[in-house]
Amino acid sequence: MRYPDKKMNNRVLFNSDPGLFIREAIKDYILTSPLNSMVDYGNKPFFGEPVIAFADGDSAVFQDFKKTVSESHLLPREVLEKQIPIPLNREPGFAIKHVSIICGAVPVNPEIIQIEGKSQYGSTLMHNYMNWRGGHWGFLKNICDYVEVLFGILGYHATSPSFTPLYHSDPRKMADNCRKTVSTWSERHIAEACGLGTFGLNGMIITEKGVAVNLFSIVCDVELPPTPKPTQQNCLYFRNGSCGKCMERCQNSAISHEGRNPRKCHEYATQKLPEILKKEGRFEGIVVLPSCGLCMTGVPCADRIP
Repeated sequence: MRYPDKKMNNRVLFNSDPGLFIREAIKDYILTSPLNSMVDYGNKPFFGEPVIAFADGDSAVFQDFKKTVSESHLLPREVLEKQIPIPLNREPGFAIKHVSIICGAVPVNPEIIQIEGKSQYGSTLMHNYMNWRGGHWGFLKNICDYVEVLFGILGYHATSPSFTPLYHSDPRKMADNCRKTVSTWSERHIAEACGLGTFGLNGMIITEKGVAVNLFSIVCDVELPPTPKPTQQNCLYFRNGSCGKCMERCQNSAISHEGRNPRKCHEYATQKLPEILKKEGRFEGIVVLPSCGLCMTGVPCADRIP
């Protein structure tokens, strides 16, 4: 194992340019951690070099989430105030001065994108393995844990809302469209608000590393420079109507000219896809449930902005 460069733990760098420090620390952890490894596939990495963006957690856009995304969506400051330890020696009227959001997109291994992109029904074994072993409760959580500990060492606070008791999402209840959510924290909407990318027709965020990425976000009490928002639509369909490949790839008509229907998407992944794989004798080796990646692979925006 190669230990991170000493500059990653250099308080001088953190104090002079916290944004650069955080970007480099996260990048170095992802690229060097032995946990970023598909041990059943020759130790190939789950993910490549990340894209990181920042936002002011008190920005009006997050206040508007209560109307535009979900009434139950948490505010960044709300998360931090409920999760951080209360200082015993706090002054009357104590309040957190700064609330920032760190948002990241980790691009999926190109080999997985290529294999899943050739699949007719989705959920190739390597893609499924990446999603469950490397995704939300896998290596992605390790990344968030690392950042939280790093901030603690530096004397600050950080927490990833998706992994707190405040997070709630009921898969039995689905929003009417992909621009809404029933969860208390939407990584996709947070990513867009942080300037990490723009929504695609498939309801996912197209970043500079494409749409085949896993997203994470962390709220902290360090003031960070907000990332500029994209100046154009990254989705070809929304930009000029010249694409609709994700509609063609979807096997359950879950994507239309209006966007993605979460109910149909969920229905395919949890009900129809398992039956297809069982009939074809390809269900063995699937971890938990099939993980469909059809609309994020085999499309022009899979690994870049087209």
